[in-house]
Amino acid sequence: MAAAAAAAAPPRRRLRILCFGDSLTAGYSGWGAVYHPYSEKLEQMLTMAFPDLDVSTVEDGVPGDTVRLGFRGRMLKQFPEPKAKTPPRPTATATTTTTTTTTGTTPNANAQAVRSHGTNGVKRANGANGANGVNGTSGTKRANESGRKQPSDASASDPDEEDNNKDDTNPYDWAIVLGGTNDISRGFSPADIFDALKKVWDVPLSRGCKVLALTVPEAGLHGKLRDEVDAERNRLNALIRGYRREGFHVYDLHRHVTYFSMPEADRRRFWDDHVHFTPAGYDLIGNKVGIALVSLLARQRGLEPQRPQQKRRRLFKDDDKRWDEEGEDPRAIDKGYVVVRYVDLE
Repeated sequence: MAAAAAAAAPPRRRLRILCFGDSLTAGYSGWGAVYHPYSEKLEQMLTMAFPDLDVSTVEDGVPGDTVRLGFRGRMLKQFPEPKAKTPPRPTATATTTTTTTTTGTTPNANAQAVRSHGTNGVKRANGANGANGVNGTSGTKRANESGRKQPSDASASDPDEEDNNKDDTNPYDWAIVLGGTNDISRGFSPADIFDALKKVWDVPLSRGCKVLALTVPEAGLHGKLRDEVDAERNRLNALIRGYRREGFHVYDLHRHVTYFSMPEADRRRFWDDHVHFTPAGYDLIGNKVGIALVSLLARQRGLEPQRPQQKRRRLFKDDDKRWDEEGEDPRAIDKGYVVVRYVDLE
């Protein structure tokens, strides 16, 4: 009975998120001995907020990579160009033709010959879809092994399943992009970094995927170097925050996860060095980014996060009545309520 009910239940809608960037996205910590990406906590947050969605995240962070030199090429691999659809070959239909007695054939024989030719044509068309002339089933298997499910032939698919998977050609619904720390350290100008970021953002945006751009967080530098890096980073973050485009959103990570204004105890807990975070620090980022994304999803998709049902409070007579003591001065010892522990009455 339970298995039948599960089979009859409609499939959950999918929410696919790409977390893209450098070592801060990869979760680099402990000089590379530990990797704890923020995407793990992010996925937990979204799953708890939207239990009706099938949430999955993919982390693509490469330590040391820069926006100007490597980001766009990697992003293009995550969003490959959709293959052009090949128009279906016309299917041969069996027809009955009138033949002369000199051919020695009958109408039924001609129809059988046409049907046989049409069957061979279908086999060749399927073979062209596979590799090296094998049938289409092998091609589908390889597509599944590559990690991305390909849309099936509409003529042979179930209409409900086809509607559920109609966006399978777009691998992600959201792309969260964090980059610029390594570019600043290499001396690239904020304007050049921003121009490169726009090209990176354009890849998912042009595929119908929304983008959540994160501003560049602080670095625990000191002295003149800190002043120089802070100035460059602030200019870049201002450009990121000021960018406007449909489907583009910004979360100010620099503002919400700080270094110098963070209490010393918290800094030791969340920061691993002057650039990278501890596993707890990456969880902090995932938590804050998750809250921001939950808010965007609830507002834009019309979905409200499902919260556990609270136990109904039992009501008694005069629960809503306002007593005279409630209006008295709470600082006066002889006014208001007096709380007494039961143990003191013994």
